[in-house]
Amino acid sequence: MKHKIIAVICAMDIELEGYKKLLENSSVEHIIGHEFLIGDYLDNKLVITKCGIGKVNAAWITMLLVEHYNPDLVVNSGIAGGYSKVLKTLDVVVAEDVVYSDVDMTTDAFTDLRYGQLQDFPLTFKADEQILNQIRNLSLMNRVYFGTIMTGDQFVTDYRKTDKLVSEHFSDLNVLACDMESCAVAHICYLTKTKFIIVRSISDIIGSSNGFDYQIFAPIAAKNATDLVNYIIKEIK
Repeated sequence: MKHKIIAVICAMDIELEGYKKLLENSSVEHIIGHEFLIGDYLDNKLVITKCGIGKVNAAWITMLLVEHYNPDLVVNSGIAGGYSKVLKTLDVVVAEDVVYSDVDMTTDAFTDLRYGQLQDFPLTFKADEQILNQIRNLSLMNRVYFGTIMTGDQFVTDYRKTDKLVSEHFSDLNVLACDMESCAVAHICYLTKTKFIIVRSISDIIGSSNGFDYQIFAPIAAKNATDLVNYIIKEIK
């Protein structure tokens, strides 16, 4: 990918660190008190920032990025909790689509809506299919999976509760992992007609990992996501 403006959004410092090392001729800009790092990378302009944890933070920063930098592509990169039994810690998930895990408008007034769906919006927000196809055709690192990521304002640790949610509401989706930002990023990209991809590496397996595991594996998982995004930027057109 060359001669593009690529925006990278991460929730935490550990997810952002690898991208800082990629920037050349870097500078810092502040918009409404929020810091954005801008630099050159592989004939592209790269804009990177930390949004903070949660859907509101992710949506706000995505909107600032899109409005002020008009990126050709928004990348949400970082870590996630693994739900699917096929996943192991440090595997990487590329989202084909994302869905809210904590939205419920299924009342008598909105009989045509599914759990996870907001009125006037699709159930899932889909990543750019052309870019996804290019990624699928790359010689990817081992253990990269494509599917659905669920987003909610909860740090998910209870597998039975998560499995019940998926079974009752999202059994027709290939749910792989859970996070706290990606669907909000995708939602803003949908509204602004901005291409996006979501790349998340698994820091913990829901119900099978503990806090100690998370502390150990989160930085490694964040690097795995950065490495894959870096490879994608280098290889796709």
